[in-house]
Amino acid sequence: MNSNSFWLYETGFDFFAPYVDDRELADGTPIERQGSFQWFGYVSTDSRKRLQVQFYWTEGRSFPRFERLNQLGGTLVFRPLPQLDGSFDLAYTESAGTIRQIREAGPQPDPSGTVDPAVTFPRTGATDKPRLYILAPQQARSVSATLRATYAFTPHLTLQAYSQLFTAGIYYGPRLRAAVEPGRRTVRLDELGPAKPADKPFETTSNDEQQVGLNLNLILRWEWRTGSTFYLVYAHQSSNDVKTGVVGGPSIGRELGALSAKGVAHGDSILVKVDLLSAL
Repeated sequence: MNSNSFWLYETGFDFFAPYVDDRELADGTPIERQGSFQWFGYVSTDSRKRLQVQFYWTEGRSFPRFERLNQLGGTLVFRPLPQLDGSFDLAYTESAGTIRQIREAGPQPDPSGTVDPAVTFPRTGATDKPRLYILAPQQARSVSATLRATYAFTPHLTLQAYSQLFTAGIYYGPRLRAAVEPGRRTVRLDELGPAKPADKPFETTSNDEQQVGLNLNLILRWEWRTGSTFYLVYAHQSSNDVKTGVVGGPSIGRELGALSAKGVAHGDSILVKVDLLSAL
């Protein structure tokens, strides 16, 4: 819907039927995925104004076993001066409850103790034998803030700026087990049960993970004549990818703290580029 004041409103619903996923377990064995529905929307203010706001959202739920998807975001577009324009984007995405594999197929526990259940099978041929999968509900969240701006000193001389701060966290809940006989039957969610100590579910599983990144770019562009342009570019990047066993789910504070934690990588570069157009 468009209003007389040039505001734009949009909303709707999506429904997804249940299906099976034959990629999650890595060896071709399908796993059940639930049906879901989503409500989405978008609102935008008058684009003719010096200040424009855009906002969007998606709220999703899966059933009968609880899963959720939340996406919220917005953009502030600003044009305070004829020679200055830019935008600021903020985006938040969260999902929880999706069952993910955290250890590939391995042998089922042997009462005699002669087989180590922490060993995994090669993907090729894994479905020819009885096997055990270790899975867990995943909770993931990401937040990003992006600023873009361009200032025109003259029609031929401009300064462009781009910066982005990004954080993400991936966390796993209680470990679950799925014992499967030879073949590629579908693994049903209602057959999953708590992992047993004999399964050794924690020895080879991936740890929770936190990521953070900061990017900054400044570009001075000078076109001293048509087709001939000089560029001066400064770029900075900081990033860190931390494996952690912290319990308690996603935390923006912990993720931002990874930017100053041990192992953070920093990089700075300066680039000079000249494009020349010769007259024939």
